[in-house]
Amino acid sequence: MRIAKLTAAAIALAGAILGPSLKLGDTASEALATHLTIKRAESLPEKVLKVYNWEDYILPDMTAAEAEDNGYDRAAIDGLNTRFENYMLTQGENVTVVYDTFDTNETMLSQLKTGRIDYDLICPSDYTIQKMMDENLIIPFDNEEEYPGSTPYYDQYASPYLISKLESIKAYDRYHQGEEATYEAGHVQDFMRGYMWGTLGLVYNPDFHTYQERGISPEKIREDVQSWNILWDSDYRQTAYVKDSIRDTYAALIIKAYLPEVEELKREYDAGTLSEEDYNAQLTEIFNRCDPDTLDLVAQSLRELTNNFYGYEVDNGKDDIQKDSTVGLLLSWSGDAVYSMNSADDAGNGVRLEYALPSEGANIWFDGWVMTTYARDHGLTDIAQAYVDFLSTPVSENEELYDMGPAVANMDYIGYTPFIADDQVFDYVRSSYDVRADEDGVIADPEALPEGEEGVDYVVKDLTYFFSSDPEREKYYIYADPAEANRQLDTMYPNEDQLAFLVVMADFGDNQDLVTRMWEANKAIQMPIWVYILFGVLVVGGLLLWGFFAYKHHVVRVRRRQRREANRAKLAQQQASTDTAKH
Repeated sequence: MRIAKLTAAAIALAGAILGPSLKLGDTASEALATHLTIKRAESLPEKVLKVYNWEDYILPDMTAAEAEDNGYDRAAIDGLNTRFENYMLTQGENVTVVYDTFDTNETMLSQLKTGRIDYDLICPSDYTIQKMMDENLIIPFDNEEEYPGSTPYYDQYASPYLISKLESIKAYDRYHQGEEATYEAGHVQDFMRGYMWGTLGLVYNPDFHTYQERGISPEKIREDVQSWNILWDSDYRQTAYVKDSIRDTYAALIIKAYLPEVEELKREYDAGTLSEEDYNAQLTEIFNRCDPDTLDLVAQSLRELTNNFYGYEVDNGKDDIQKDSTVGLLLSWSGDAVYSMNSADDAGNGVRLEYALPSEGANIWFDGWVMTTYARDHGLTDIAQAYVDFLSTPVSENEELYDMGPAVANMDYIGYTPFIADDQVFDYVRSSYDVRADEDGVIADPEALPEGEEGVDYVVKDLTYFFSSDPEREKYYIYADPAEANRQLDTMYPNEDQLAFLVVMADFGDNQDLVTRMWEANKAIQMPIWVYILFGVLVVGGLLLWGFFAYKHHVVRVRRRQRREANRAKLAQQQASTDTAKH
């Protein structure tokens, strides 16, 4: 009995330390061994790693109720910060992660520059990383000569396609070159470890009730969303949200401003007279124009846009698009588009969303981890890089406790697409979207073709460009449902024929203030038409109500005056009668 009690206590204590993801099948000896390992590590000095990330951008700890609400069938979930702390204990390091979140790149950067924050690791967007490099706020990874640390898992598993895109980004490397730094490509990947990536496009409801009322068929909508012009098309008036962010809305505005030039480039590329490399380079140059003459054209596009769209949004659009009530079209990041599709599908209210990358050109973006100078000052460069490498690991650090590796578990929870291109990530995607997968995501024979006819019963989605840099390697094919075109899978991984027009937008640099002033001067606060109608009704109603009470007050005064005059006349008559009687 005593042994049983001690065993139960060991299991309970190990579960409390390791978190609720401890599997029920673990033996008492395994639980006790884990407990003793952790107890030994408690004598190690604590190291505190401070991490700053976007909201809802990592798998968190979840209670049983929270796990159920998020669709998990496990009792509870260990978040990745908890898993990292436990993993580091097995490596002989007692690490505590202090994890906070920010809402915009601009807010975070202002806090860092003014010294209000001292985080070791931050996860900004690509253009902000360019600014941080220019202002010498971050330090490079894998700099063994100056401080310890490396990221072998990231180096091994990061997508070769994404690495090539990072290598093409131009930036000033103030850390190595000082004030003499030149604006050139090839440095960003030294200061950044990619975390998530995606595109900026249009998520839409092809069956939106307003479109039906206007006689716009789903087929016409699918055709029209292939161009950014849809945002200016009067057929779609008052049905679209755009981002209340110059960085994102600028992508549509600049295409509108230079549409003839962009269309000519596309014709040359389609005709084969312009190579893919030159096409992308020239399109990238157009996307990144922000000189005064360009800003005049962009301002005109913006003014015209405010006359046609429904309004601006920051974060509510991804929920509103699911409701078939206010908007049917939304400028959206691909990860948010996947979120909207999944949520609408789960709601079961008949809304079925799709996503498009307008063929004139679209933005490809990257969020990545950077080490600040504080990581060096705090002596935590090795721990910081270990954290990034842990998040980049596709395989589970402890298969007895966790079904998915950190990179896959993160992808499963937040819905965004990781930089990691390992077979485990591919298997997860394939089990989610391949027509051969059963209800549990199992594909009996991955080498066998699906039943039916290609193009009718299934289509081949080739993801080799993302998962392999070697054309001789195994092809990464997913056999997808044709009915799911332009949905989650296509949103997460663009088709290979779309890569030529995906461009990286750079920091506005010295023209930032000019761009900001243009945006503020020309961005009307566009309210939905019903707001104007409601305002008009309230004004008219108020006037009518005021008129009613004024009239009522007037009538009361008239009647009061008439009564007074009648009373005076009556008194005068009575007085006259009294005088006559006296005489």
